[in-house]
Amino acid sequence: MRHHRITSLAIASAMTATPFALVVTQADAAPLRLVAPADVTAPTVAKHVVTDLDGDGTRDSVTLTYLGADRFSLNATTTKGASSTVSFTSHVDAKWAPAEDTWYGASAIDGRKGSELIVNAFTTRTAASRGNVSLRVYTWRSGKLVMAKAPASRWGKTWKVNASLAGEARGYNFFTKSGRRYVDATRMTTGKYTKPWNGYVTRSVWRNGKWATLWTHKAKTVKSSALSKWGQVGIAGPNLLLGQVNVDVDGDGRSDLVTYYRGGFDAHMLRVVTASGKFNQVGYQTEQDSAFIGAAQLDGVAGYELIAEIAGEGPVWTVFSWSDYTIRETPMPALYGTTGGAIPWHGHSDEAITNLRFYTDAGTSYVETGWISYENSILTDPVNFAVSAWQDGNWVKKSEGQRVLTPAERASFHLGFSVNGLVAP
Repeated sequence: MRHHRITSLAIASAMTATPFALVVTQADAAPLRLVAPADVTAPTVAKHVVTDLDGDGTRDSVTLTYLGADRFSLNATTTKGASSTVSFTSHVDAKWAPAEDTWYGASAIDGRKGSELIVNAFTTRTAASRGNVSLRVYTWRSGKLVMAKAPASRWGKTWKVNASLAGEARGYNFFTKSGRRYVDATRMTTGKYTKPWNGYVTRSVWRNGKWATLWTHKAKTVKSSALSKWGQVGIAGPNLLLGQVNVDVDGDGRSDLVTYYRGGFDAHMLRVVTASGKFNQVGYQTEQDSAFIGAAQLDGVAGYELIAEIAGEGPVWTVFSWSDYTIRETPMPALYGTTGGAIPWHGHSDEAITNLRFYTDAGTSYVETGWISYENSILTDPVNFAVSAWQDGNWVKKSEGQRVLTPAERASFHLGFSVNGLVAP
């Protein structure tokens, strides 16, 4: 696993632009007394997932809803019909903390069956707020959602993760040994980014339905400017359920469940359970915090492809397709000056805007790739295009050329994928 600069951990998610971020539409609402119309926001679903909350082995429904004015509700409904809702606040800002980023993940972290639901509690609108994060952790107890008490740590009994720009890092490593559930809560500090990181680890064990502190020891010094373990800045041990889409992956006309997870700095995973009960998963490495862009029908074969962003610089994407009960990486169509076929898919460079526009004409699937360097003007300089058609199971280059974009084309030309029917998580 690569070592990461602490500054990257602190602000990467805030500085990375995702071409298919969820677009939240605000409905018109009648103004309330003493409240301006612009302050009234229609409730919008920020995240929906299914996960086993009550530990009975079936998937329960979880919905995080943004109510406006930094207010959220978290609702859980089990397959047995029990329902519970809790409310909390987390700062929302279009640049640093969009509403969907309030969701941190779901996973079984303690010693009882069932997943815990983890949400961010952002407080400010700066990069530092993304790097020094308090969490709220909810668990299912006696038929309702309740706050889970945090294990002991050198920063107290509150849930915190991530590395701050002030030189502090906090994280958890959950693990099972000899049938017992444990957690190591680590706090690391440094005076400067060129100095070693030092700190402490506090270990707790799950006993009698709660975390019981065992000991606190000095942590192993990290002798570089990078932290090397996910448990030093995140929640390590379990895979965190980040989101899902329900689309027809295998092409049989029925909706399948696609869930995606994070398990480390770069470790992500996509899992597919088809309507017929077939199951498979694929892991991939990515520098992005939330790398799954979504699902769309890209080629001429029935079924949705799954699109993941591997690196913001480049940029680099991976496109997965379901074939013969496995999840396979698909080759890239051509860019101007290339024949295509690359795995993973690469944009022209990090110094250019690369757009991939998918469309169908007379029953044939096509993709038009275009790129233009940032040093050129999209208003007056030509864009480099290549057109590929889906033939015999591959993208086959048909033509290439250059042209200045029309005003309508400029309005839709952006970094990333342009495809009708994209289902974002």
